[in-house]
Amino acid sequence: MKNLLIPLICCISLFWSHSSAQTAIDKKVSIDVENKALVEIIYDISKKNQITFYFDPNSLPYFTYNRKDDDKQLWKLLTELLNGTSLKALPYDENGILIIDRDKTSRAQVDTLITKWNDGRYKYPFDTRLKKLDISFPSQNPSSEMVNFTFSVKDKEYGEPIIGAVIRNQDLSVNGVTDIDGECTLNLDPGKHDLELTYTGYQGVELQLLIEEDADIELVMEVQSFMLDEIEITAFNAQEKIENTRTGVEVIDIGKLEVIPQVMGDVDIIKSLELLPGVTSVGELSSGFNVRGGNIDESLVLLNDGIIFNPTHVIGFISAFNSDAVKSATLYKGYVDGGFGNRSSAVLDLNSSPKKKESIGGKGGIGTTVVKLMLEGPLSDKVNFLVSGRGSFSDYILDRIPNVELQNSSAQFYDGNFVLNYEISDRQSIDINGYLSHDFFEYNKEFGFEWDNRHLGARWSGSWSDGWYSTISLNYGAYLSAQSTINSASGSRFSTELSYYKGLASLTKSWGESGYIKVGIEAIDYSLATDNLIAIENSVIQGGEIQRKASMSMSPFITIKKKINDQISGEASLRWSNYQSKGPGNIYTYSEDIIDELNISGIAPLDGAD
Repeated sequence: MKNLLIPLICCISLFWSHSSAQTAIDKKVSIDVENKALVEIIYDISKKNQITFYFDPNSLPYFTYNRKDDDKQLWKLLTELLNGTSLKALPYDENGILIIDRDKTSRAQVDTLITKWNDGRYKYPFDTRLKKLDISFPSQNPSSEMVNFTFSVKDKEYGEPIIGAVIRNQDLSVNGVTDIDGECTLNLDPGKHDLELTYTGYQGVELQLLIEEDADIELVMEVQSFMLDEIEITAFNAQEKIENTRTGVEVIDIGKLEVIPQVMGDVDIIKSLELLPGVTSVGELSSGFNVRGGNIDESLVLLNDGIIFNPTHVIGFISAFNSDAVKSATLYKGYVDGGFGNRSSAVLDLNSSPKKKESIGGKGGIGTTVVKLMLEGPLSDKVNFLVSGRGSFSDYILDRIPNVELQNSSAQFYDGNFVLNYEISDRQSIDINGYLSHDFFEYNKEFGFEWDNRHLGARWSGSWSDGWYSTISLNYGAYLSAQSTINSASGSRFSTELSYYKGLASLTKSWGESGYIKVGIEAIDYSLATDNLIAIENSVIQGGEIQRKASMSMSPFITIKKKINDQISGEASLRWSNYQSKGPGNIYTYSEDIIDELNISGIAPLDGAD
C-alpha cells in the first residue's frame, strides 16, 4: 500500500503545482493609452510584464484606442480589445500568449506562427529599437554638488513641443515629464547617466549622458512609422461610372466570390455570373449561362486569349477554372470591343497573369469533392510564375447513394494551368501560358463521355513613347470529345477533335483626354480531325470515318473612343470577318435545294489550299 501512495502523492503534487502556476494570460496589468494602436498596446504590455505575444502583424486592426485600466486580468483586457474582430487570445505557456484567428487554431497553424516569430519572419511592424544619443557636458572643474540638466523635446518634422514625454533611468530613481512647453529639468549627480526618453507614437531615445556642470539641450523625436504590407486599392467614383462609354460590362471581383454559397463546396466563377443582371442559368446544378436570351454556344469564353470551348466540368456541374488562379474576370454582355469576335451574345474574358511578389507563396484546399493547389511568386527579379492544379474525388459520394445505378457510375475531372511572365523592361513584357483539363463520366457502365480542353499561348505587350501601345499574341488550342456506349449490342465509341491556331495583333494610340484609337487583326485557322466511330467487340455497329473540312477566319477591327466635351463622349467599334472553308473535302450541289444523297447534282473538290 505504501508503494502505491508514494507515486500517487507525487502525481497530486505535480498536478497541484501545474494548476496553481499562473499563466501569462491570467496576469493583472494596467494600461493608460491615448490614440494608440493595438500592436503598440501589445508591445507595451510585453515590455512591462515580460510577456511574449505571438500573432500575425497583418491581422491586427490598426484603429486606435483611448482607455485606462488598472489591475485588470489580461485575458479580459485582450477580449475587450479584440471585440469585433475574428481574433481571440489563448494561453501558450507561462510567459506566452497567442492572438490568432478563431478559425486557425490547429496545432500545425500554431506551430507555424511560433516558428515565424522565432526565426524573425514575424516581428513588430515598427522599429522597436531606441535611437542612441551620446551627449557630454564635461568640465575642467567638475562640480561635487548636484547639477541641473534642462532639456526641451520637439517633433522633428514640425518643430512643435512634445508635452508629456517621459525620461527615466532603469531603476526609476531619476524620472521626469516634459511640461506644456515640452521642457523638463532633472537634478542629477555629476557623472554618467543612462536615460530613456519615450512618448507614445514616437521612436524612443536612449540617452547616454555625461554631465559635470549645469547644462541645457534641445532634443528631437521622430514619429514611429508602421511597416505595413503593400496593398492595392482600385475603385471607380460615381462620375467615372457616368462617363463610362461601355454599357453592360461587368468586372467581377474574384475575392468576393468566396463568400457566395457554391455547389460542391468550390468557388465557381461561371455559376456566380447568374447573380448579374441579364445572365440566366441553363438549368439547376449547371454552369452553362445564357446572356440576354442568347444560347450557350453564342458566348465566347477566353482564358489568357485562348478559346475555351467547354468551360465546365462534370457535365456542367462545375466551372472548368480554378478561382485561385484567375486574377481578373470581365463579362461583356452589352457593348463588345472590336477585338472580340465570332460570338453574338457575350464575352467572358479571364486572365491569370501572376502579380509581382517578393516571395513564393500559394494557397490550396480540400473540399467535399475537390482538392486544389496554387503557387505563385518570383523566379528572379524579372521572372514571375503561377502554377495551379485541381482534381476531383467524388466517386466515394456515388458509392454511398442507395441507388445501384449511381453506385456503378463514375465522375472525375482534373485541370491545371501555368503562366510565366518575363519583364523585358519597364515597358515590355512576355507571358507564356498553358491550360489543360480532362473530364470522364460514366453512368451505370452503360454509357459515358470524355472531353479535354487544351491551350498553349504566348503574349507580348509593350508601350512606347507618345502614347503608343501594342500587343501580339499567338495561341494554340484543342477540344477533344468522345461518347461511348457500353454493355450493349450497339456498343461503340465516337470521337472527334477540333483544334485551332490563333494570332492577334493590335496597335493603340492615345487620343486626347481618355481617348484612343485601336486597330488590329485576328486570324484563326480551325481544323476538324476525322470523326471516328469505333465498334466495340461483338457490336452490331459498323465502324467508320467522316472527313471534316477545315476553315479559316480573318478579322480586321478598329475601335475609336473620344471625349468631345465634359458632357459628351463616345466609343465605337467596327469588325469585319471573312470566313473561308478549307479542304480536303468535297462541296456538293443539290437539286431542288433538297439535301439528300439522291439529289446530288454536282461535286466540286476542295483541297487544303482553298
